[in-house]
Amino acid sequence: MKTARPVIVLAVLALLISMTGCNETWSVDFTEVYDVDDWDVESFGGGPGAHTLYDEGFFLNYYRAIGPYGFSGDFTMTVVFSLDVDEANKVDKAWIGLGDGTGMYTLKHIMLYLNSIGEAGTETLDLTEIYGGDFHSFRSMDYIPAIRRHGLNTYKLSKNGDTIKAYFNGVLLCEYMLQHYDLVYSFPIIYAVQDSPKLLFKSVKFSYSGTYEARP
Repeated sequence: MKTARPVIVLAVLALLISMTGCNETWSVDFTEVYDVDDWDVESFGGGPGAHTLYDEGFFLNYYRAIGPYGFSGDFTMTVVFSLDVDEANKVDKAWIGLGDGTGMYTLKHIMLYLNSIGEAGTETLDLTEIYGGDFHSFRSMDYIPAIRRHGLNTYKLSKNGDTIKAYFNGVLLCEYMLQHYDLVYSFPIIYAVQDSPKLLFKSVKFSYSGTYEARP
């Protein structure tokens, strides 16, 4: 049985910043913190939403969460989440992205969309660059490569200048030259739609060459 931690606005989210060569690193481990005060957690997409911080990770249902800091320069974002799904117990949606920290769909975003997770015949993956009302899908797949439906999964996105590379469980999804995304600071976004904790976000990590800024 999962044990819910009190999501009371009390303590400061753990911030780990260390020097790693020329880059700095920030990370949060949702299995170690006691609250998500510094994250902007808000209902999104309709539906009977819920969000809970369990010992095993961060549960979201019709809620999106935006990280407390944005990062500049070249960077790599790594998001780890667990799954326990099958055809009878699927996760409808899981989104992982980057934006300006002010909302889900503001001016510019890069988003990974995972749909129907657990139902092998209908699972899809899309990587999209969003500019205002324009959604440009630059990688679409009718399956999710190397997915672990009962275990840990890792999504990694690296940005070097205007070029990004995206990986899922070590598999290269694409290399893409950004057309519109030119934010100075990029803030992480996570979101899910599920009726029970079948997907739990475990951690978010940034390795970055520039600086960081608190969410607006």
